[in-house]
Amino acid sequence: MAQESWKDVDETECQKCDRLILCANNCGFLGSAMTNILCFASYRDHVMKEQVMAVAKPAVLPSSQEQLEMVGVDE
Repeated sequence: MAQESWKDVDETECQKCDRLILCANNCGFLGSAMTNILCFASYRDHVMKEQVMAVAKPAVLPSSQEQLEMVGVDE
């Protein structure tokens, strides 16, 4: 039946690696392909840094011509 087919697939199972991979951040812990070859702590720091950079990224200001058009000034 359809219910039995999902039992064969375990979505939470990680793929086994033939060799150990050290963290790309050279912290000495083991990295994972799922985390861009970073250990958990380095990956967490990387994600947090990306989030901060995305929030801190300045908005693109419109050009002078677009600003004049927004206020209704014709050249």
